[in-house]
Amino acid sequence: EIVEKRWEEALLDPELGSFDVVYFDTYSQDYKDLKKFFDEVPALLNGPNARFSFFHGLAGTNDFLYDVYTRLSELDLQSIGLSTQWHAVHPQLTEEVWRGIRREYWSLPRFLIPVSKMNL
Repeated sequence: EIVEKRWEEALLDPELGSFDVVYFDTYSQDYKDLKKFFDEVPALLNGPNARFSFFHGLAGTNDFLYDVYTRLSELDLQSIGLSTQWHAVHPQLTEEVWRGIRREYWSLPRFLIPVSKMNL
């Protein structure tokens, strides 16, 4: 099931339920908003095998800040009972990818995909 709403609206639905997998597309959200969502994740996960992931594009044009946000995300997820593994992808982006895009939002040589699960 794909929930096509802002998360703040989706959580108001009393029939939302829980999920085996939750993926949050965080594009254009700042870390403060992402952290608020993190706090809601444990109630959305459906048991010990459920997983959570999100688009980790925070500071996607600055290697140092990207690493800072990666660690901060991991610590905040850990504080709510989730362990996180990071999977590196190395996109081969050409200038053509960004043609027609006002501002590049990604320019780093690697992209990290987080996969979190509840610690039991």
